[in-house]
Amino acid sequence: MGDSSVSGQKPASQTETKTAAPTPGATENKATASIQGTAPAGTTPVEAPQRTGPAIEVPEKSFDFGIMREDRDYSHTFVVKNVGTSELTIKKVLPG
Repeated sequence: MGDSSVSGQKPASQTETKTAAPTPGATENKATASIQGTAPAGTTPVEAPQRTGPAIEVPEKSFDFGIMREDRDYSHTFVVKNVGTSELTIKKVLPG
């Protein structure tokens, strides 16, 4: 039912990582193993579809002006980047 794996095999390009249980008396209790499988005969590996549409990236989410005086103007520039595949429209910006 849509599952391309066969008993004991993983589809090609899929990696699975397992973490072992702690070993009493060991100085470091971490262990990992990578398992790479092979696609069953007659199957073709398929990559996940690429995400499309606009996607916003704003590295700096907030800015603290500190103590503000009423007799001064303050400004700060936030960098907004469209990392998507189509036009990004910003409809509203609210100060917080």
